[in-house]
Amino acid sequence: MDVLLYEANKSEILPLIKCIPDCEDATEHTVTEWLSCDTETNQLYSDEEIISLVQNKPQHDSDLEETDESENVLVIHSEAANALEIALRYIEQSENATSTDIMFMRRWRNIASTPRITSLRQTNLTEFFTPKHR
Repeated sequence: MDVLLYEANKSEILPLIKCIPDCEDATEHTVTEWLSCDTETNQLYSDEEIISLVQNKPQHDSDLEETDESENVLVIHSEAANALEIALRYIEQSENATSTDIMFMRRWRNIASTPRITSLRQTNLTEFFTPKHR
């Protein structure tokens, strides 16, 4: 009986599919192919997952959680300064780089290096006893 119901569904669905733009040439094989996607081998989504996929919101999936963690990690000054130093060396040896490109890269390297140098500076003993200006 399931087979007869399946065949009846195909004949009812085919005219509806042909009403979809660019699906005018659909055949019964197309309907069979689309209906077979509802088998147990394919992943079934909950209503919340479908809504999330349509709205492009990330799911609470283990794969997505790993990417979220890496996005929230702050880059420390020394890592940024080292990366920009390497980028500066790359741009300086590039034939297509202009002097403006090199100047901007040096500026960004200096911006990243300034907090690192400040944090490495030795603190005077008197700085512990003087009030800090806010």
